[in-house]
Amino acid sequence: MSSSAERFFRPIFEGCQELNALSRATCAGNGGAEGSARCRQARLDLGDCVMSTICPKQYDRLVQCLQRNPTQQHKCEPDMKGVMECAEAQFGKILGPLEEKMLKVQEVAMGPCLSQYQHIDSCASMPEGSTKKQACLEVAKEPFVSCFAKYLSPTVHREYELCISRHGLGSPSCLPIIQRMNEDLENHATKALGFSESFIAKYGGLQKVGEIYGEVGKSLTEIAGSQ
Repeated sequence: MSSSAERFFRPIFEGCQELNALSRATCAGNGGAEGSARCRQARLDLGDCVMSTICPKQYDRLVQCLQRNPTQQHKCEPDMKGVMECAEAQFGKILGPLEEKMLKVQEVAMGPCLSQYQHIDSCASMPEGSTKKQACLEVAKEPFVSCFAKYLSPTVHREYELCISRHGLGSPSCLPIIQRMNEDLENHATKALGFSESFIAKYGGLQKVGEIYGEVGKSLTEIAGSQ
């Protein structure tokens, strides 16, 4: 039995994944940029796809109204409001339980890995996309992943410890093991949030879910602002 989180995200991944990728690429500067007309349009297209997926009845009513009133779209404002309220309610319904589960996953980090977690957290508050933030994360990530893995992925962690004892901390020789620790941790966290192994194998883990969730949120904000 799939979780409510998986039932919510699966149709979005199935129906809107290409538009999500296009929106992310366009707004990152590939033919457009944040705030450009192309970025706005890409986000509006993604938002349309998501709303038609999670609120089909309300979305159909809106489309029918717009077709009846091509030159008087203001008449469809109540239907647009209905779609947005539905979308917000659907996201709100799924977000609360997800946040609770995420806190439980983080409890492991907050205990024995607190200092490493705080270092990662201090990097996260830096400006998005800055070289300083990137450098901070590069230094902070390996000790955090190592500590977390010690409790959640002990077999791979033992391989990692053996590798750094041979080659030294930060050695390129240990990168494949660090990558495996990262994947193990992401899979563990994604499963803890209620996603099945088949979902993770097909669509990816927590990072991919976070990417589509973040982009969809921006799309809905764009749609609300365009009304």
